[in-house]
Amino acid sequence: MALPAGYSKVRLTDVEVVLNVQNEIVGFIDADGTESAIASYAKNAAGEITGFAGPGGIDALAALSRSVVASRDAILSDSGNLLKCNSGSAIVITIQADATTLWSANEAIALYQAGAGAASFTAGAGVTFRGTVPTPAQYSTIGIHRVGVNEWAFL
Repeated sequence: MALPAGYSKVRLTDVEVVLNVQNEIVGFIDADGTESAIASYAKNAAGEITGFAGPGGIDALAALSRSVVASRDAILSDSGNLLKCNSGSAIVITIQADATTLWSANEAIALYQAGAGAASFTAGAGVTFRGTVPTPAQYSTIGIHRVGVNEWAFL
C-alpha cells in the first residue's frame, strides 16, 4: 500500500495499522495484504479517538486495543494489541525477560497515550532496548517489537 506523505504504519502481529499525520488510525492491512479503510471514527471532547468502524461496521478499536490505567508488566496477550494508556499520571509498561514472559519470535506492542500522563516502555532486568527510547506526546502512538532473545527495538 502506498501511503500519503506523513502517514505511517505499525505492525501488530497479523495486522498493520495505518496512521495519518495526526496519528489517527485510518486503515488496516491484514497479513495477506487485504486493505481495510476506516469508514468513520468518533472523538470525545478532548480529541481522543473513542471508536471507529470499518466498512462492515466492525468496531476495530475495541477489537485491537486494551485499556491501561496504571503501570504494569507487558504480558504475552498484549502482543499484537494497542495499549490505550489513559491516566493523568505516568504509565510505564515494563518488558520483562523472555524467560519470565515466554515471548516468542514475533512480538509487537503499541502504546497510545490517551491521557495527560506520559506513556512509555521500560526494559526489565536482562532486556536490551535498541534505538532511541521515544517520548510520545498526548494522542500519539509508539511501538516496540522483539528482534532477538531479550532484545527489543522501537518502531
